[in-house]
Amino acid sequence: GAALGAGYYVFSRRKETSTPTIDPYQTKIYNLKAEQARIRSQVVSNAKYQVKLNLQRGTQYWGYVCVTFDCSDPSENLWLDFNAHEILESKVNAQNVRMSWSNSKLYLKNLQKGQNTVEIRFRREYSNDGNGLHRFVDSEDGEEYLYTQCEPFACHMIFPCFDQPDIKAEFALEVLAPSDWEVIANEPLVSKQQLSPDSEEVFKKGDTQNTLHHKFCPTLKISTYLFAVCAGKYYKYTCEQNEVKIPLQFFCRDSLKKYFNPENYLLWTIEGFKFYQNYFGIEYPFRKYDQVFVPEFNFGAMENVGCVTYREHFLFKDGATQFDLCRGAEVFLHEMAHMWFGNLVTMKWWEDLWLNESFATFLSHLAVEKSEKLNKLYPENWSKFLRRKGGAYALDQMSTTHPISTVVKDTSEAVSNFDAISYGKGASVLKQLHFLIGNEVYKQGTRRYLENHKFGNAEFADFIGALAQEANNFHIEIDLQSWSNDWIKTSGLNSLTPSFTVENGKVTSFKVQQSVLGGVNNKLRRHKTVLGLFDSSMKPIKEEVIEVQASQETEIFKLVDTPSPSCVVLNVHDYDYAKVKLDRTSIEKLFADLHKIEPAFTRQVVWRNLWDMVKDNEMSGVEFAEMAITQLPLEKQVDLTLYILEFAQSAIFRKVTKTQNKENFCQRIFASILEKMKADPQAIDLRSMLFSFMYHPEDVRFAVGWLENSTGVQNFELSQGERWKILKAYSSLDLSAEQLVNLEKEKDRSDTAQLAELYCQAVYPSAEKKAQMWQRLLSQGAQMSRYERQSAMSGFFKKRQKDILREFENAYFEELPKVMSQSEPGFAKDFCGSLFPVTMKKTELISKLQEFIPKVPSEHFLIQRILSEKLEVLKEDSTANELSKKYLTSKSQ
Repeated sequence: GAALGAGYYVFSRRKETSTPTIDPYQTKIYNLKAEQARIRSQVVSNAKYQVKLNLQRGTQYWGYVCVTFDCSDPSENLWLDFNAHEILESKVNAQNVRMSWSNSKLYLKNLQKGQNTVEIRFRREYSNDGNGLHRFVDSEDGEEYLYTQCEPFACHMIFPCFDQPDIKAEFALEVLAPSDWEVIANEPLVSKQQLSPDSEEVFKKGDTQNTLHHKFCPTLKISTYLFAVCAGKYYKYTCEQNEVKIPLQFFCRDSLKKYFNPENYLLWTIEGFKFYQNYFGIEYPFRKYDQVFVPEFNFGAMENVGCVTYREHFLFKDGATQFDLCRGAEVFLHEMAHMWFGNLVTMKWWEDLWLNESFATFLSHLAVEKSEKLNKLYPENWSKFLRRKGGAYALDQMSTTHPISTVVKDTSEAVSNFDAISYGKGASVLKQLHFLIGNEVYKQGTRRYLENHKFGNAEFADFIGALAQEANNFHIEIDLQSWSNDWIKTSGLNSLTPSFTVENGKVTSFKVQQSVLGGVNNKLRRHKTVLGLFDSSMKPIKEEVIEVQASQETEIFKLVDTPSPSCVVLNVHDYDYAKVKLDRTSIEKLFADLHKIEPAFTRQVVWRNLWDMVKDNEMSGVEFAEMAITQLPLEKQVDLTLYILEFAQSAIFRKVTKTQNKENFCQRIFASILEKMKADPQAIDLRSMLFSFMYHPEDVRFAVGWLENSTGVQNFELSQGERWKILKAYSSLDLSAEQLVNLEKEKDRSDTAQLAELYCQAVYPSAEKKAQMWQRLLSQGAQMSRYERQSAMSGFFKKRQKDILREFENAYFEELPKVMSQSEPGFAKDFCGSLFPVTMKKTELISKLQEFIPKVPSEHFLIQRILSEKLEVLKEDSTANELSKKYLTSKSQ
């Protein structure tokens, strides 16, 4: 699924006239409220859309929509959601009508009880923020590419519709487009031919030379957020004949076809269909399965029915590491899971968004495990699942956390809930549920749920009810309603701490203490997990499934008389969602011997536990960084080494004080990674983290030499992306880097190069250039694509440049209220988050935020949330900095 920025402004170019063909400019954000949607879904049924789009080169397009629907109560103040630039004509039941149109609500007149027909012809500009119908111009060849992104609330930015998930409809689509373009939609193409003289009026607008009229099969009943169309000079790869007998096509920009390698994509897709059709007991419910790599995509991927869109990252322009391929398989299978769970059966409203995303996240990993081919290729599959829990653990301890299933008052709240709780925590809790009730109950319950609600809408209660029925059929005693209340309806997480006593080398008692962390209605919960005991050589003594009761202390009697362990690891298979605390004796033992624990996945669990202790300020970031440096040469598993390095990076840049200390740590790790890459050909994948530690000025200048010379490491030739990483780092240190950037830009004409150049222009250590970029972002930032402005913004505030940034730190807080009130929400969100003044002294920044946040208007609650989370992170890191100082002082004594 996809995550979006909050809210949408109405884009308008004229003032309101007596005939409101132009939607008047509004600074008010348009959100559909849950109660409005509920009432509308009771009035509207049997909706069908005829959609005709004239997709031209340039900045605008024309459209016609005819929506037929049954209305149970024409006295209701019924409206279509619609954000556009101009209405050319509107009819209700074949009569021309003048409709009231304000703030994206188009109120319908002359309705009757029973069937109604509404026809609207309109004009709209393409979007540049990744929502609605997005337009991109390829800098290499000048070709234009279009694609839609409608989730959760942007279909009405393409054409008028009832834009809510529980008014499912059939969509019959026709598109006029340039004759050399591919047009891809939810359903197969029926015909492609010259435009007939008696065609729809909107097809006669603009330049109709060298165009073709495309007609597609009508869709089955789907929600508006799943509507899709892509158009442009896309390269096409077709695989009609395949093992699963489903028509498969792949598309990417023509300039990127040299990077397209069908082997992995076909493998992931075919293995995914084999697993899901068997697991769900329902054949793929749609007619074809196209997958399109699209530019400037805001998210990882989007599960549009029959037309999945992906970020171009998954073309792997710079080559694919083992991590990249495993992550790619999981994302492809995540989107495919939605074809059944989300598309065939869809939530009624956005409070059950989490179930869509959590289910697909968990099941995509299960699919990799159950596929013999994929499991062999990606044995580290579940380690990727463990990785994504970190964001959930962090957010679940913040004041902005929320229950997995929470009330969603409107579509802006739906947008904000595309977060680590809906994805990471929800999936982790479903994994715990799967462990509790077993795979067969989980599978049969899911089948029951899908069969009962196919092509309709459902709620979480329907899903948990289907699982409960199957649990009963299998004679499993569990109160799933009570379980879901404990896990799904509350926020925060639990901390588990093992403790034991020993006599004569044997365990005499073993207990697990449980406490609550974060959340406003948090509670102690029942946990089923696996515990591992290790001896002084880090060899396993015993592994035991245990159940922790919903109490402060649980005695584990089955571990009595076990040989005394040197190290205890709870949750060794990561079936549970809980933070696990390690005792000081175990930590000291692990400092030198952690690499000896087998398997590698258990070592990863331990590193996760150690980092959680750093996050909770129970362990110094300096101590963690030192432990990482000690273990790096000893750790042989590349994927786990990358995991350790990610934590080490956060520890150094967030928890360690003083630039000199950061530089020294980074220099040691940079050298250690290079040594591993030289010594072990398998370690070449570590290059993905090497540049994250290219921070010490000496290392940056050393790497600049690689631009013209060999790296000195076998099989390590710089990719184009890596060349830009070096230039971006060098640009932050030395203004003379501008010459090298200009030379590189002449060789590389791609959009990646344009984004890198924007970053460099923002990061140059020059007060004059900073001022130029600041003015450019304020005056032109809203017109930039999100990729462009985020690239520039992310290069602006660099801590080593704080002396030339002081004036902009205060300017940020002066400009933010204006940006919120006068700019569209996507720009306001980016300005708030990506241009945050991290260079300001922490105490001063904390004080500024505490004063500023209460003044943010309630309609900008997403800005409130971003700033509140930044404030909490600053406080956490301030405490961590003090802890690091104390640790360094104690070491020096």
